[in-house]
Order: sequence, then C-alpha cells, then structure tokens
Amino acid sequence: MPHLAGRTYPADSKVKGTWIGFSWSHKKAHFYRSILESIAYEYRYYFRIIKELFPETNYSEVRVIGGGSKSNLWNQIKADVLGIPYVQINEEDVGLIGLAMTVAKGVGLIDDISKNIKNIIKPTVKYEPRDKHHKYYQNYADLYEGLFKNINPTFFELSKISELPNPQELGDL
Repeated sequence: MPHLAGRTYPADSKVKGTWIGFSWSHKKAHFYRSILESIAYEYRYYFRIIKELFPETNYSEVRVIGGGSKSNLWNQIKADVLGIPYVQINEEDVGLIGLAMTVAKGVGLIDDISKNIKNIIKPTVKYEPRDKHHKYYQNYADLYEGLFKNINPTFFELSKISELPNPQELGDL
C-alpha cells in the first residue's frame, strides 16, 4: 500500500503505507516495483469507479503527463494492470493549452477547440497492455482492493495509538 500520507480516494488520513507478503528473497528492486504496481492497482480502482459511473463511455486510452509519465516501466505496468493503452504525449502543460484554446474560441480566433488541440498535442509513445500480464495482475489488484476492508480496523487502532506521547517526548530515551 503506497499511502504514506493517507489515501486520497476515498479520503482516509489513517491509511498508511505497508508491505504484505515479502520474504528474505525480496531485494530493493522488488520493493520499488511493488510501489509502482500498488499505485497502478489504485488507478485500477479509480478507473473501475469511473467506468461504473459512466458506463456508456468508451475508454480507448489513457493520456499520461507528469513525472511518472517519463518511466517506461511504470507506464507499461499501468497499461498492463488497467488493460488499456497508456500514451505519452508531446506536451506537459495541457491545462494551459486547454485554457488558451477556450479563450481563443471565446474571442472568435478559432471555431473548433478539439481540432486545434489535436494539431498541438500529439502522442509520442504508446504502451499497449499485454494480455498475459493483464491477467496476472488482476488477482493482485483484486487482493489489493480487498486489503482495505481487512486492514482498516488496524489503521484505525494505529492512529489512536500514534496520538499518544512517544518515549522520546516523555524523556525516557
């Protein structure tokens, strides 16, 4: 669970990061990859909710920006977990571009926002989901979602305990 500062959605500040199921055979690379995978499982959870809320919408790809979009490994993991292509694009500040297009439309400089954005924002790298990997990840993603139901009481108790003074504050250490 990658939630070092609490879970974003549903919002729960008591949820913290944890690893479950590791052994002596696991190395730093396994822990690093597990962080990437757990965030991808979180994205799958959000994506499932979005598809439930808007079942009539056809989702053909995810366009990705930001720091994580630079990782080939992470983009491939997210494509495999979600079962949908992940696409890097040539622009980072898409919000500013969208705002500029909206203003240009509003003042009559352009007629079609979508057409003009397509002229600026272009896909650069596409990560296709791999069926074998997608099937592999689904059991782990299901288990990940189920963990919250089982571990939430522990996080609740931990939050109560962590509110108590620690020995350093008591001057015992």
